[in-house]
Amino acid sequence: MAVALALVGLAAVGAFALVLRQRFDTFPELIALHYNSFGEADLIGGRADIFKLPLIGAIIWGVNTLLAVVASPLDRVLARAALGTSVFVIALICVGAWRILT
Repeated sequence: MAVALALVGLAAVGAFALVLRQRFDTFPELIALHYNSFGEADLIGGRADIFKLPLIGAIIWGVNTLLAVVASPLDRVLARAALGTSVFVIALICVGAWRILT
């Protein structure tokens, strides 16, 4: 179960990066990368900045996987929760990128 969660997270980050790479030419030159509490864009970057999102997802996946490896001998539930959380966060990042680009 834990290995499957880790592989799902890694596959999700990889697929997300590949989809962004394939659709890169269709992105506008400037992309709103962050919105304030009023729904207004307060951070605008170039279209290459969208690749920060899969990088953030990969870092979260790596940290949570390391936590799961360290915690698994002591608490298997915590290890699986860390891996499940990384998959959930990656899914949220994908939804955020979809919202930014549409």
